[in-house]
Order: sequence, then structure tokens, then C-alpha cells
Amino acid sequence: MLIPFGTDRSLKRKPVVTQSLIALNVIVYVLILAAYRYGGSDLENIIGWGAFDTRQPGRVWTLVTSMFLHDPGGISHILFNMIFLWAFGCAVEDRLGRLGFLGFYLAGGLAAALMQWLLASIQGAPSQMIGASGAVCAVTGGFAALFPRARIRVFILFFFIGVTWIPALIVVGLFFALDFIGQLTNFLGFRTGNTAFAAHLGGSVFGFSVAFMLLATRILKRDDFDIFFLIKQSRRRAAMRSATAGSVGGPWASASADTSERLRKLNSKRPPAPTEPPIVREARNDIRRLLVEHQPKEAARL
Repeated sequence: MLIPFGTDRSLKRKPVVTQSLIALNVIVYVLILAAYRYGGSDLENIIGWGAFDTRQPGRVWTLVTSMFLHDPGGISHILFNMIFLWAFGCAVEDRLGRLGFLGFYLAGGLAAALMQWLLASIQGAPSQMIGASGAVCAVTGGFAALFPRARIRVFILFFFIGVTWIPALIVVGLFFALDFIGQLTNFLGFRTGNTAFAAHLGGSVFGFSVAFMLLATRILKRDDFDIFFLIKQSRRRAAMRSATAGSVGGPWASASADTSERLRKLNSKRPPAPTEPPIVREARNDIRRLLVEHQPKEAARL
């Protein structure tokens, strides 16, 4: 298990929107839990009113309300969503600006819900969706486009327990691959739980695509940390490999292993030096001899 909880990106401003979204999700969760446990409210009716149901796409308000509802039967659903939102959202908000990030987050949640509806319709398997995971996946996808060279601080619980730094593309790519495998498994008829894998995939693709287009059109200023800088660096490396592909010993040859052979090849490509007429050569020799004999005036006459 990998749990990301921070990045190496320094922030220029306080992540007010990210903090507010986390606070709002927690408040809604606590209120629903309190209404169910102490107010005698019907939990199914509360969740059913705000959940996005693929069988009822006309209930358009649920595209938004579902983002702020989490399973009150346990803490893990909201806990992991909020951890991911904090880990990736702060840097994305800092890059997009507060209003831009809020719109990006909400649009990502909408895209995730629509992807869940589309694939559920294709499969003929209606589903009900709650949770911020679709919008959070949009944030992680956007992070991958904006900060592919960043590193993520993760808590590892696998063969050993510890904290380490892992490149952002590996972390985001790993979770995307797990969602893809989960959705493929569902598509083949093997249910793997109640996780909305299609929403995760839709959010991730949306987030990456939107951030990529903002950079491509220069609506968002490029810098030395985004995906376009990574592409430029990759092209430079490819050009260098291409330029050295025909050299002796290949691109990984040592500097001294075949120096003489390289020099021989370089010299063989040079045009031959022009030959001097005999009279010029003789005059040059006479001048050199007279200078050695300390007769500069005689040498000048030649």
C-alpha cells in the first residue's frame, strides 16, 4: 500500500481552496453520521438523495452533491480521498490559482461522474456513486501534467513500513494502472467491490488533458517543471543519441577507448592540403636558411 501525503513542491500561497474543500467534505460527513446515529434519520434516504445514480441522469444536482458524500459506514472512504486531495491539491491550486483550481476540481468531478454513467450504460450495470475520488483523480492527473518531475512523499506499507520519496509519474501511473485493471475486471464480469473505477479513470484523463491543453495553448505559463519541458528534454536526448549513433564504440563508448580510431576517421574526412609548387618550396627553404644565418636583409629580398 502506498499513501501519498506530500510533495517536494514549494507553495507561493496558502492553499485556501484545498483546505476549504477538505473541511466541507469532513463537515458533511460528520453531519450525515450524526443525523443517522443520533437523529434517527434514514441513512439510505440521505445518501440516495445526493448520490449520482446512473439510472437517473436527469437528477443533475447529484453530479455536484455526490462529490461531497462519503460512506458513513467507515472512515477509510473519506480519509483516503482527503489525504490524496491534500497531497496533490495544494500544488495544483498554487499553479492554477484559487478560482481556477475550484473550477478545475468541480469540472473534474463532473467528468468523472459522466464517465461512470457512460460505461455503466455500455455494460448495462447501473450503479450509484458517491465520493470525491473522481474529482481527486482529476487533481492527480493535472499534477502529472504540471509537475511530472516532482517527487511524492509516500508512506509504504508492504513488505516493510517506512516513508520515502517516489517520482510523481510513477505514483500517479501506478494508481491509474490499478484503476484500469479494476475497470477491466468489472467489464469482464468480475466484480471487485463498489469502487467506481470508471469515474477514477475519467477524472484522471480529464485532469491530465485539461492541464496539458492549458500548457499547450500557453493559457497557463510553462516552466521548467511541466510536461512540455520534459518532452523538450526527451527530444534533446534523442537528438544527442542520434548524433552519436554512428560514432565508433556507440553512444556509451568511453572517452579514451578508441581515441586514435576517432581521430583517424576525422582526419580522413578532411580535404587534402594543397601542394606547393617546387619554386615556392625552394624559396621558403632559402628564406629559412638565411634567417638562421642572421641575414634578414638577404631573406627579405627573396
